[in-house]
Amino acid sequence: MRPPGKHPATECCGRYSGYYFIALVFILSVAAGCGPSAREVESFQGSTMGTTYSIKYVQEKSLKGINAIKKAVDTELEKINSMMSTWDPESNLSLINKADADQWLDMPSDLSKLIGFAFDLSRKTDGKYDVSMGPLINLWGFGPGGARKIPTDLQIAKTMKISGYDKIELNIKTNRLKKRFKESYIDLSSIAKGYGVDKTAKILEGFGIKNYMVEIGGEIKTSGKKQDIPWRIAIESPRKGKNKTFNKVLNLVDCAMATSGDYRNFFKEGKNRYSHTIDSATGRPVQNDLASVTVAIPNGECFKADAWATALMASGKDRGMELATQFNIPAHFIYIEKDDLKEISTKLFIKEFL
Repeated sequence: MRPPGKHPATECCGRYSGYYFIALVFILSVAAGCGPSAREVESFQGSTMGTTYSIKYVQEKSLKGINAIKKAVDTELEKINSMMSTWDPESNLSLINKADADQWLDMPSDLSKLIGFAFDLSRKTDGKYDVSMGPLINLWGFGPGGARKIPTDLQIAKTMKISGYDKIELNIKTNRLKKRFKESYIDLSSIAKGYGVDKTAKILEGFGIKNYMVEIGGEIKTSGKKQDIPWRIAIESPRKGKNKTFNKVLNLVDCAMATSGDYRNFFKEGKNRYSHTIDSATGRPVQNDLASVTVAIPNGECFKADAWATALMASGKDRGMELATQFNIPAHFIYIEKDDLKEISTKLFIKEFL
């Protein structure tokens, strides 16, 4: 897959469309680099989905060598790319996007599951999150090979008519879908990295690894501890020039975490800034007071944290807080008020992490 990113309320997937911005940064504990116990932590990195991945885990004597583990991880991530990439013309998703209208299209069960979750989230957010905004993402140049520029009002209006999850019929029981328009286009960049994190975590667990931290393009999942301390993860400040580099450092144990922001994948024209997150109501990049949203779900799945972070980002601070509270989503919002960065968290996020 080329870059998955996050899109319209969906974000442009880098591999899946756009460039994944790394919204989270790893912080190594002081003990990680000192003392004899430091040798117990293994790590390796790689490339996937148009971004990078990083894995750290506590080495047990009975575990296989790092090369075998890395090979298994790379193989799994290649499978995900071949299923969901919008940059690979032969991926399962690309074939669906190129298919004619009014015909039932088969797909892998995992792909059906993710699209089903995404459509359900679209309904919960009144369409603010919508993975079928692909035509608009591409129109604004955030898709594969696109030129980033402001389209005309007429182009936006015409493209909105063929965009939207209500233009696609999904049958999860049979793992098939049918498009009303040939031009309908699904972009899973707002969920793909998180899904990759979850599948990678399963690979590690299959090798008997119980204490690990997996990161793909900023989306994270942790299990257990790093030796005897929690995994320490920093939320990056969305405006480094105006504020500090890191907004917060969280101690994560058995947690999935994802961040969506306006500061990685965007372009400027004149004084205006155009983010890759598209508002399905207007067909234009989201314009609200949010700079970033972090969702952290204890014992949760990263693909859900990934999608919810995008959905809340697209909804704006007030509506985002309402949705996060309504659906019990631990969320941390960084917003802009009079050119200053401010923050607010849901009660559940405060209870779990602050």
